Amino acid sequence: MSLCIYCTRSFVLLRCAEQGNFNVIIVSRDSDYGVTIAKETYINDWLLREFRNRVSKKRQITLTPRLSEALEVLKVQISAEEEKVEEELVEASEENRIAAAAPSTIRDKYFDEWLKTMQQKMRDVDAQRIVSR
Repeated sequence: MSLCIYCTRSFVLLRCAEQGNFNVIIVSRDSDYGVTIAKETYINDWLLREFRNRVSKKRQITLTPRLSEALEVLKVQISAEEEKVEEELVEASEENRIAAAAPSTIRDKYFDEWLKTMQQKMRDVDAQRIVSR
């Protein structure tokens, strides 16, 4: 179903761009449109190719995970506080994406290490209780 929704959204986006004479800025952290790696965003190859073939090779299509970047291009001012909050959201989103993409063995390894540490701390606390009696 995600593919159908993506196709519909992309079709509408391309159709609107065909009818207007403007560049397109997509603000999304959804990987359907592209990917962000180390603060560099790369638009989906298919979408970029369709845009150039159907709309124009001269006009631009840009992908950004930050609304503040799109607003800056549109010359809309935002406060430093709003920009900071957005940056925190983007970073949290990136951390969640990386954690979800990590193989379960890596997550399990870290969980196992954490669990062992917590169990050791509990044993230490129990040992201190016995000694203090």
